[in-house]
Amino acid sequence: MEIFDRVRNQEVLLQLSGGKDSIAALLMLIEHEVPCRAIHFTHRWSYGIPTQEAIAKCSQFGVQLTVVDITRELSDLLLNNFSGRPCRFCKGIMDQKTVEYAVEKGITYICTGDSKEDKMLFNRLERNGKGGTPYFNRYFNQAVELPAHFQIFRPLAKMNNDEIQQYLAGKGISVRRVGDTGDKYFEYSREGCPLQFKDYGAEYTIPLMDQLKDLNEKASQFAVSHKIRASVHLPSGFVLTIPRGYEKKCREYIQLNVPPEKPLYRCYTYIIDVVVSQLLLEKTTIIQTILARILERLECSYTEVAPLHLSFEGGAIDAEIWEKERQLHIHLFSQKRFSTGKLHELIIELFHTDHFDLQEICSNEHGN
Repeated sequence: MEIFDRVRNQEVLLQLSGGKDSIAALLMLIEHEVPCRAIHFTHRWSYGIPTQEAIAKCSQFGVQLTVVDITRELSDLLLNNFSGRPCRFCKGIMDQKTVEYAVEKGITYICTGDSKEDKMLFNRLERNGKGGTPYFNRYFNQAVELPAHFQIFRPLAKMNNDEIQQYLAGKGISVRRVGDTGDKYFEYSREGCPLQFKDYGAEYTIPLMDQLKDLNEKASQFAVSHKIRASVHLPSGFVLTIPRGYEKKCREYIQLNVPPEKPLYRCYTYIIDVVVSQLLLEKTTIIQTILARILERLECSYTEVAPLHLSFEGGAIDAEIWEKERQLHIHLFSQKRFSTGKLHELIIELFHTDHFDLQEICSNEHGN
């Protein structure tokens, strides 16, 4: 492939995660006789399989591998009131250390296993305006300053998952998989580390991180044995399997006791679209009065939350003005079911028109 001509006489540093994509990139560099060495990152809570695969493949093909432990840096980040998703920030740590290592070794090309599947990455790359091609460019990480003479090489930029799998199969190479659900769930499988399965809102602690690793390693063992994917989210204890249907068996395998979920209550949404005069659309105070009138007639005591937004026990009503269509869009949400006949009569009474549409939608939401 012509893209490898550019690096054939340059030493390349490969970020080797130990997954199928970066191992495919390693094979391509070797196949096209590109001088390379690899760097792999691990930490106290990472899966063991990717590290084992990285070490095994580099040993098999005689590629120098440097394993870097980022436990301290990751702990400093996550144990300091951090409550979001760690992946982007952890990647920033790894990318910064990759650049530092490359500078130390005098290497100017960094190779990654990024593939066509990562649409968000390539959209950012396109918007970033740093030029280059999908294969060679200077977009790496917004949080990392890339030295002026550096280039990022992505040999898998135009390959999807199936093509990468076919490439590996054609080379007779198998890659052991972790078997977790990854961070994309149903979109496509991209395995990560156990720490990504913390629930939103919870903060990282050492015991929680240790438990995330322990339970997700067990869930992954279950997944691999059943040829599926599985993960455990904490502290909720929610088990996700892909395909669905293996949750109970997985919980039993990892010996996870989950408290019963709160019951679901039935909730109702009423959407009212009514064509009104331009004069009314210009008078939001009158529209607010109409919303209040609807709730009064429905025998609901209300509180004004904001312009065109009122709340009542177990629900709310708001309105949106669609000026171009000369239309008022009313959204009524309630745990209590209202009579559509009653609402129909109210709309005629309040707006003096039958030029409207009324929909009732029933759904389930978690109760308190």
